[in-house]
Amino acid sequence: MNAVYFHLGQWWFLVRKDLQREYRSRAAWPSMALLGLLMLMAIEMQLDLPAALSRQVAGGMLWLAIFFGGAVPIERSFSSEQADGCWDALRMYPVEGATLYLAKFAFNFISLAILSCVLLPMYVVLTDAPLLKQWPATSLLAMLTCASLAAAGTLVGAIANSLRSRGNLVVLLLLPLALPVLLGASDATASLLRGDTGDMFGRWLQLLAAFSLINLTAGVLLFDFVLER
Repeated sequence: MNAVYFHLGQWWFLVRKDLQREYRSRAAWPSMALLGLLMLMAIEMQLDLPAALSRQVAGGMLWLAIFFGGAVPIERSFSSEQADGCWDALRMYPVEGATLYLAKFAFNFISLAILSCVLLPMYVVLTDAPLLKQWPATSLLAMLTCASLAAAGTLVGAIANSLRSRGNLVVLLLLPLALPVLLGASDATASLLRGDTGDMFGRWLQLLAAFSLINLTAGVLLFDFVLER
């Protein structure tokens, strides 16, 4: 039991460190929100479709904007440590790789959740989609999508950080892993927009939960190997 409290204390210390750093520097979150909003508005203005078809297509647009906007804090969660010369010191800190991974995952998940809270209302305003009327299902869908993207993104961010040339590699490396998640979230959103919260919507949620579990497990198991590179 003492070991559990010890690891939880380490985890919370690392999460709080990243949150405080971002709160003081305000380097990632404003850029994340601005990029997501610009992508959402730019794609929406190009969609000259009938209202029903536009709503269905725009579901994918929402999660695509969250993906590209969320790549900013994911990349910054590692590159800022490297730029400030803190990464080597952090690796020498007596903490297991799994604990460090879960701390970075928590920060990235919080970042994506904040971005979702910003973009979802904007999406509703632009498309007149009734997502907020079904907020429990929408919230669960957003949580599972953000968890899966954060789990895969944290591992990919560490891999990109270990390479000498890190410029914009996070998006390129993350996209193949994120594509099934984005497609699943898009189809689940289309089900919500049709008012279908039954079996089909539940299957998409189960698929997203499975992606989250797989990505999280892979990150925990592989993070030590990535740190040794």
